[in-house]
Amino acid sequence: MATKTFRGGTHPPERKERSAHSAIEYLRDRTQVVIPVNQHFGAPIQPLVKVGDTVQRGQKIADAEGRMTVPVHASISGVVKKIEPRMQANNLDGLCILIEKPAPKPPADAAAANAEKDAPKAHAGQTADDTLYMPVLDPFACPKDEALARIREAGVIGVGGAGFPAHVKLAPPPDKPIEFVIVNAAECEPYLTIDERVMEETPADVIDGLAIVMHIVGASKGVVGLEDNKAHLVPLLEKAIADKASGKDIHVQLLKTKYPQGGEKMLITAITGREVPSGGLPMHVGCVVSNVGTLKSISEAFRLGKPVIDTGFTVTGGACDTPKNIMAPVGICAQD
Repeated sequence: MATKTFRGGTHPPERKERSAHSAIEYLRDRTQVVIPVNQHFGAPIQPLVKVGDTVQRGQKIADAEGRMTVPVHASISGVVKKIEPRMQANNLDGLCILIEKPAPKPPADAAAANAEKDAPKAHAGQTADDTLYMPVLDPFACPKDEALARIREAGVIGVGGAGFPAHVKLAPPPDKPIEFVIVNAAECEPYLTIDERVMEETPADVIDGLAIVMHIVGASKGVVGLEDNKAHLVPLLEKAIADKASGKDIHVQLLKTKYPQGGEKMLITAITGREVPSGGLPMHVGCVVSNVGTLKSISEAFRLGKPVIDTGFTVTGGACDTPKNIMAPVGICAQD
């Protein structure tokens, strides 16, 4: 397979070996989360719950009207203890909803305890209190407006960094036809390996999400842009394409490992040869770019009726004794 790239770039030490072989660890039984009301690029939203309310994992707890809004959902079942400003990742105070899970009741006997422990999970990361708040929806049979509404209702945003509402990105104006949907699977940043693990452990979800997005935007081509330090994933992705492409033209494209290969404009140039104009967007050159985690969330929104209530990340670095990849409820505190 030919390896493509863009002109320029740099080669910082990768340091991915610390966590690349660490399977995703699911932190299921959190007792408290602090969920920022506004988790995205779009317009502000407002709480739908009040202090003292009991909420279920997956329940919508904040929303507003408007095209650029995306709802937020409870990531654990529990009681709303506080709604107040808290320090957030941007170093500023923002309104948050604090949910606490009541202490579990002890099982009646040892047999009941073992049965609860060994209960099968329907999907990776699913918890005992998961509730289907949206019915399963066939993305290839429903109208486009209904598909976009499902993506919004699930609270899907771009998890590659910008947090842009996905339903807006996937509804370009009619005069901007989309030819390519590109999966940003480069993960060019040093240390990070969560996207690599998602592709290794659940490649079918990623390819299914890609096929869904291609169907929604009417794209004729889908490309998984993968840096060549992750070439070992090609057979897994190609098998997933064979199983989940739904008749779409999808292939994997290896890219040279360098920074910032995963930058949206660099990725488009490397794969298509097209250059996004200054001040322009990918749609101006017939492209939509979506992150690995975003596509997995889109697949889950249709196939499981699951909103965005979990977030994946890598914990690593020289000061970290046990580097690992984690899937945790949205709103988990750094100390946890």
